[in-house]
Amino acid sequence: MPITDLSSPDLRETPKIYARTFTRSLDPDVQDVDTPVTEEFMQKNFTDRFGQLLYQPSPEGIYAGNILDQDTLLKYILSISTSAGVLKPTPDYAVQAFAVADAATIKYDATKLGDWYNPHLRFLYAVRATADGPGNYYESVTFLVVGSPNVTDPAGFLQAASWDPTISEFRFYEKIYDEETQTGFWTYNGKSSDAFNKDTEYLGPFNGHVNGAVIMKELQQPWLHWQSTDGTILDCLSKATINSYLQYPYLSDENTGSPFSKLGNGNDLQKNIIQPGVMNWFNQRFKNDFKDSSGKFLDEPLNVKRWAAHAIMTTTINIITAVEDPAGGRKLPPMSMFVNQDAIGFVKLWPTGPAIISYTDDLYKTASDGLDLVLMQELFGDTYPEGSIQLKNPGTLGGGRQTDSLDIVNFMVAKQGEGKDFTVLTPSYEDNLAIKSLYGQTVKPNTPALFTPTMLQALVSFDFPNPVYSWKRSILINYIPETTKRLPGNTYDLDTQFIDNLRNSSYASQPDSPEAQFLEYYQTFQPSSVTLKIKNYIGAISRNFKSPAYIKQYLQLAESKRRIYRPLPLDEFGYTLPYARGIEQTAPWLEMTDTGEVQNMDQRGVDFFTTWRNSVSSFDPHLLPQSSSSADTNAAAEGVQNLTVSAKCPSRKRSGGCPYTRRNLVRRG
Repeated sequence: MPITDLSSPDLRETPKIYARTFTRSLDPDVQDVDTPVTEEFMQKNFTDRFGQLLYQPSPEGIYAGNILDQDTLLKYILSISTSAGVLKPTPDYAVQAFAVADAATIKYDATKLGDWYNPHLRFLYAVRATADGPGNYYESVTFLVVGSPNVTDPAGFLQAASWDPTISEFRFYEKIYDEETQTGFWTYNGKSSDAFNKDTEYLGPFNGHVNGAVIMKELQQPWLHWQSTDGTILDCLSKATINSYLQYPYLSDENTGSPFSKLGNGNDLQKNIIQPGVMNWFNQRFKNDFKDSSGKFLDEPLNVKRWAAHAIMTTTINIITAVEDPAGGRKLPPMSMFVNQDAIGFVKLWPTGPAIISYTDDLYKTASDGLDLVLMQELFGDTYPEGSIQLKNPGTLGGGRQTDSLDIVNFMVAKQGEGKDFTVLTPSYEDNLAIKSLYGQTVKPNTPALFTPTMLQALVSFDFPNPVYSWKRSILINYIPETTKRLPGNTYDLDTQFIDNLRNSSYASQPDSPEAQFLEYYQTFQPSSVTLKIKNYIGAISRNFKSPAYIKQYLQLAESKRRIYRPLPLDEFGYTLPYARGIEQTAPWLEMTDTGEVQNMDQRGVDFFTTWRNSVSSFDPHLLPQSSSSADTNAAAEGVQNLTVSAKCPSRKRSGGCPYTRRNLVRRG
């Protein structure tokens, strides 16, 4: 039976802990393999605090590796006595809880929301070991635990990302549970650097933690789905559900009778935990790939193409919405929807005093009429409630072929509108952090730089009107060499190899191709001219925002980018992003021009992204496009499945990681 009490004698038994090996077999019946770990393996690899919690007993003889539910785990971490319900005087850990609900912008109404409604509430706990010393709590977070809304359910998902100071990487763990036998165990799923290993990249946790870092999709105001200073998750939950959390002392203060009073703000999580955690790993990753153990720069750095991908591709995304204009009376759409302001600034191309882009509510309402923007709840099973809708093709939700979510085509509309205006995809903090690091190489004395300053500026600003999912920029990754060698001085031969590969391409002779356009762009690159072009482009968009017709085009553009993204594993829940029912599923994908106009994406771009997203959604996913050796085509890797065909297969690999398999989510209103 499931263990939910710290007094259970079963917690004192030596736990069975496993290491998971993720498979790339195209056969859906070939499962990931869990192998029991040895004491020697744990001593070597579980050098982080969470791993040690799993296999080392407490002074009372309790092993956390036997704990399968969130409530018992938190009480164990906090040294809470289940009989008395109080903390011991000297707990070993301090915990700050946070909450996210993808239905945060939906008002709970029992008369409109049926049993199908699932707010997708999850809890995240930032844990600090008190042994690490006093001081600012956020400076010493030891590990993060994330779990389902039913905190006592051993079948609910439960995962951990634990910082290992001995290697300066995160280690990832997951609880596996079999509902039929009511038994479970913990698995070790790898460490941050495994995100760049050809055998493990984009598998398990790394289809969500794509670059090996902890993730939070909303890293700017207004932290759309988080309990934060800008909003609350309480509105999307029933009163009974909210009150049910009063009994959990790590979430609520029973003395005050205030549910969720122990929750921290999402903005603090973003600023003080997630972003520093990403930065810490990226700093170590830079050392791993560019330096030897003595700190000397390598003559041949590692993972060259993955570093270049940050400047060329969209390796992962963040989400942002419009905000109120501080001056009042208007709203500000996200600038990063139109241009990567951060990256352009890092490479010193951002114009001074660009125009302000803003709009009024009446213009937005007129523009959005007819698009039928809605927030939709995915539906499971074989029977669906009255009023449900069915989409023609699968792929509206991610999860990849390794979960059952990609095949979902049935939904219920829970709310009309976006939830918040212009809920859009933006360039990720991770990609921009890498761009900042790469540019820092070019200006730091006596530091070998992967790119020359001009090359990096040209790559970052090429096709700048499409900061997310630019096919013209992304296609250039095919020409980046796998390796590069250090030349005399502080440069590598990457630029030379890259340009040679472009010139040798058959596309180089085609004036309208990205290859030919980039060669000319790079050879004639003038920073001042690019800066002026960006400034004029922003000015054009600012003027266009006075017209509902243009605003409608930009809303259509935002939906087009969301549709490229949706089949990716990182797209976990229906409510995360709005869906435009008024735009046909077969509608052309769109892109922006440098004059602020919206146009249909070229067929070569459509083919590129179709192939790429089919790859990352498959049983054999690859972040970097799999192309021919001549770099002239964007052919898929052999065996990559088309979404429409593969969606007919009901089989699912037993794979966890990110995102969470939806069958583990308890539906509570």
